[in-house]
Amino acid sequence: MGKLMKYDLKGGYKKFSILFIITIILNIVILFKMNEDNLPLNSMLVLLVCFASALIVLIFCAGDFEKELYEERAYLTFTLPVKGRQIIASKVLVYLIWALVNSIIIAVFFMLCMKKATGIMGISNMSFSDKIYWPVVLINIVSAIFSMASFILLLHLCTILPRVANLNVKLGKFMSGVIFIAILVGIGYLGTKIGKVFPKSIYISSKGITDHMVIESSNIVNNIAGLNEIFMPLKVATINIASSIYDIVLFVIFFVSSSYLLEKKIDLK
Repeated sequence: MGKLMKYDLKGGYKKFSILFIITIILNIVILFKMNEDNLPLNSMLVLLVCFASALIVLIFCAGDFEKELYEERAYLTFTLPVKGRQIIASKVLVYLIWALVNSIIIAVFFMLCMKKATGIMGISNMSFSDKIYWPVVLINIVSAIFSMASFILLLHLCTILPRVANLNVKLGKFMSGVIFIAILVGIGYLGTKIGKVFPKSIYISSKGITDHMVIESSNIVNNIAGLNEIFMPLKVATINIASSIYDIVLFVIFFVSSSYLLEKKIDLK
């Protein structure tokens, strides 16, 4: 599996590096030009650039996996002496690396944008460290990584299903998108229903673990519309028990089904 990961990292580092460099340069230019007159516009531009880079990472990941199934490199991948679960695991880990690097870049420029924006607004004494409870940040980071991995697995599964049906490249790609949207809407709807039927949640903050939200918000943050909601993931982690179990079950289903179909049902002829 290590050789597979090395191969994928080597094959994708150029285009991902270019994407990351462009994202960094654009954000630097926007932040450099940010002032009181264009603060709302430039803040929105930073968010748009970060969103676009995240979307492009997903497109790259989906496109790379399609090549593994529909192009000549499929023969190289599927003739290796490795199991389907090893192929899927290596792909997910590599794509997670690229997604995490992109997420770090987004997080850095988001914080820089917030820092400069609050300075322009005359809140120079605002300290971000006062708004952060690091155990909560770590929990939310792990949760985000898990969600990204599950999302990537779903992309893989939706790409594999049309290939199992031996659809041609164009129709297969189209059906992959249709299946992806259908499954995403379905699991989202079911997840919402589960959360409503079983609303029991736990809250983790500097106050400990409780069954209700207990958190101290700074006066500065409370006096600025919207900032309290922005800083909330840095101060409290909310875990719905039923929804968490549901997400874990989906992850297992996506991984097992993708691995099985990839190993047993793909016909390279």
